[in-house]
Amino acid sequence: MATLIAALICVSTIALATTQPFQSAAPLPPGVPYAAPTDPVQIESVSLSSQVVRAGELASARVLTTSNAAAMLARIGNYQVNVPRVDIGTFSLAVRVPKVILPGYRAQIVLIAIRADGATAQQTVSVKVRY
Repeated sequence: MATLIAALICVSTIALATTQPFQSAAPLPPGVPYAAPTDPVQIESVSLSSQVVRAGELASARVLTTSNAAAMLARIGNYQVNVPRVDIGTFSLAVRVPKVILPGYRAQIVLIAIRADGATAQQTVSVKVRY
């Protein structure tokens, strides 16, 4: 009888353990919320080096997403780059600002967070480019 009770307790513990959501043992970076692999991917925050950049300057951005973001793209018009992942839910990029034909051009940067299965979320940020 004691063996049967021990077996039932063991099975109950295993069943309970498998119904809990998976969460990484390592702590997440500050500002990055946990999200299960099938939860919607979200962009939590975008930090730009400046809202106004000049041609030839180095501009940088840091983007925080939910923990289930596998990749990120940044798109300006037809130009697209991968934004490197530096930690769970943390993406960072630095680029030299190209010269533009129109002084005072306002660039719309579309940031696209991509989950492992291809689901996406996007956010647009605006940056003024001076010649």
